[in-house]
Amino acid sequence: MSQGFAGLTIFPNPSNSIINIIYANATSDNSSPNYSVDIFNSIGTFIKHESIRSNSWTEDISSYKLGVYVLQVKDNSGNLVGQTKFIRNL
Repeated sequence: MSQGFAGLTIFPNPSNSIINIIYANATSDNSSPNYSVDIFNSIGTFIKHESIRSNSWTEDISSYKLGVYVLQVKDNSGNLVGQTKFIRNL
């Protein structure tokens, strides 16, 4: 299990297929996004943006190239809350 910053957990890390993201500081309003996630590769190329409505989320990374990725969490106003890394391995 990887603890990125206060309240964020990614597991398994490293992974070759699925990562689970739990953001404990997310609000419980499931009707509208309460945070967003941006994923970048190790050279800073944007990979994906996802608006999240709950405190947990699963991402299929099986199509990602092998390497290190940066996951950024932003609040509803677009302010960076924190970031962490995960690894896509064999």
